[in-house]
Amino acid sequence: MVVVVVVVIVAPVAMSAQSCAAADALVPLEEAVQLGDGIWKYTALRVTPKAGGGGGGSALVARSANAKYHRIVAKPVIAAMAARGLEATPLGGGRCECSHAERKVHLHGYSKGFGGSEGGPPGRGMSDHLEVLALIQRRFPDYAVTQSPEGY
Repeated sequence: MVVVVVVVIVAPVAMSAQSCAAADALVPLEEAVQLGDGIWKYTALRVTPKAGGGGGGSALVARSANAKYHRIVAKPVIAAMAARGLEATPLGGGRCECSHAERKVHLHGYSKGFGGSEGGPPGRGMSDHLEVLALIQRRFPDYAVTQSPEGY
């Protein structure tokens, strides 16, 4: 059984209330950010209206307990967004460690398949985990959320 959780991230990291509202209209934050306890692989994807759809963009993160590769995590998310008239482009990924009891989330690592490398960027479309971190902090403002490029 594959468990996929979707997290939507909106660029830039410092967002106005108007930017947050536009992103939430694309994919609502409560639907988008669903973190389960444990260590999960996640994939970040930029989500935008399909060509000619107008509107602003956002990024989307999915994580799965049972996926061997980041692309496997991304595939059902891409299909689900396409069914909603949205385009999802993989940016990178890593690991997400979450403890709701301790109110902690730690993002680390990278996705080889999406162009990441040890100690370097998590993928060709993201220089670090900060966008993901900012979104998780927006969804869980009372959690300690940290990130590191190290570790696979």
